[in-house]
Amino acid sequence: PIERIKADLEDYKQEMCQELSPRHVARRDWTYVNTKPDSKDKYLIELPAMVEVPDDFLIKGKRGSGAKQVNKYRTPVVARLVQELEHAFDIQQERKAM
Repeated sequence: PIERIKADLEDYKQEMCQELSPRHVARRDWTYVNTKPDSKDKYLIELPAMVEVPDDFLIKGKRGSGAKQVNKYRTPVVARLVQELEHAFDIQQERKAM
């Protein structure tokens, strides 16, 4: 399940990069941050502030300023996938504990 969820996150990235503007910047710079199992705020999406995003991209943080500013976003789709991922990590840990 963990690998499937990570693949779903990648698929979502590919799908969304088709819709964002400017597309080439989104494709080049879209990064998921906090991808380790024990990270807080897992799989936030980092994109340059200049990229136009839909309304369901909620800003969770920023870094840098001016032309180099990067926004960190969470979307409902990523939030759901992260929830599934955390559940899968929990199951994996329980199995290791046995």
